[in-house]
Amino acid sequence: MTGSIRAALEKTEKCRAMQMTYNQELGLVPQTIKKPIRENVVEITDTRHIPRSDIPSTARPK
Repeated sequence: MTGSIRAALEKTEKCRAMQMTYNQELGLVPQTIKKPIRENVVEITDTRHIPRSDIPSTARPK
């Protein structure tokens, strides 16, 4: 393990310990954020290399 990786891990552990102490002092319980997964919006700019039958009708150039 390189020195820089070791230093980064030590810093991460120190920050994590500080955060856990802070949370305990204030009675905070970390919770996972729950958000719906959004579909990726992709802009199709060049479809010349894609067979026309593979392009959804809503995305076909006019």
